[in-house]
Amino acid sequence: MATASLPMRWTTCCKRRIICAKIHLRLNTNGLSDLINGKPTAELLCRHFDSISVSLNEPTAEKYDKITRNCYGGKAFDAMLQFTRECVAHCPDVRMTVVDVISPEDIEKSRQVCESTGAKFRVRSFAAGR
Repeated sequence: MATASLPMRWTTCCKRRIICAKIHLRLNTNGLSDLINGKPTAELLCRHFDSISVSLNEPTAEKYDKITRNCYGGKAFDAMLQFTRECVAHCPDVRMTVVDVISPEDIEKSRQVCESTGAKFRVRSFAAGR
């Protein structure tokens, strides 16, 4: 897919990347771009970013929908997991994250969900982000 098919801000980013290849680009995402754009996007994004970080947030679809308040009626969690799997197939550095405000049990369940996608897992500190 040509760079011209990307939104303007991505095109600008990609041009800068070509000029200075030493810049490490990481995409922080909710992982819902396939739903938002109505087509697969992982391969395209992975061409332009060195690493992808997907916010897992919660280990189940019900909890995920409650905390993210997305508009996709139960489709978001599975779509986010599929997006992550596709990123793992096309990008060498893919991770999923949760914030340490969820229970230790949910953190462990989230780790297992993440492992099922092939991505790395990271627990972000809420206090450090303030």
